[in-house]
Amino acid sequence: MSQPSKAITIRQPWAWAIVAGYKDVENRSRRTNFRGPLLVHAAVDLDPRGFEFLWESGLYKKLPADLPRGGLVGTVDVVDCTKAYDSDWAFPGSWHWVLRRPREFKGILHCRGHLGLFEPEVSARSIAGAVRYSISHRQRLG
Repeated sequence: MSQPSKAITIRQPWAWAIVAGYKDVENRSRRTNFRGPLLVHAAVDLDPRGFEFLWESGLYKKLPADLPRGGLVGTVDVVDCTKAYDSDWAFPGSWHWVLRRPREFKGILHCRGHLGLFEPEVSARSIAGAVRYSISHRQRLG
């Protein structure tokens, strides 16, 4: 597995849904040419629409009691970017960053997030350790 060096900030509960293996697409207003392993940074802010979506899908029952925020929570591979991905998670009118091989860190690596892809201010050694001991989740339906 190659070492991820780029990250993307995603608000909770979406970040949890990605690294836990439920959400197979990230909806963005812009396309990306990036392919490969990407660190998932959980924003400090929450997205109420995400909780509504999880409630409607029944996944709210699987949410952890305390969602980590303000740091790196896992990795995922970006394998494609399209406007026509077939998934319940793909919202019309958005670019769909297609995600595979989610891995959830056992603990959060605190750091600041940024807009767009960024290099987190966390040592490569810390990231490597988090990846080594991360939990692999297969893509799964709610």
